[in-house]
Amino acid sequence: MNKRQALFSLSSLVATLTVAPKISAKELHNVPLETSLNPEIVPLVARSGGFTVLTNELDRKNLAAILDRLIPADEHGPSATEEGGLIFIDSQLAGDYGSGAALYLEGPLIGA
Repeated sequence: MNKRQALFSLSSLVATLTVAPKISAKELHNVPLETSLNPEIVPLVARSGGFTVLTNELDRKNLAAILDRLIPADEHGPSATEEGGLIFIDSQLAGDYGSGAALYLEGPLIGA
């Protein structure tokens, strides 16, 4: 290692040590309790009733476990399944999104 590489490495190390402690997510600390979900602003489930696509009980249990792992219940709000995540996914899969209505399914345009 020559003198130039050593100075460059040392300056990079000093810059990293001075900048890195200042980089933090301060906006996530001390979140005010007023920002928690209130029942009047939580969206309502569009439909209630049975499942149309997710008819297998094991599939619903697995999906509920995945959703609750991603969005668990805490002091700021309920979990994904408590707020109707399974019903939302089932209604999306039963509609145009699940049938692929927006997909382009035609072949390539040759000679146009």
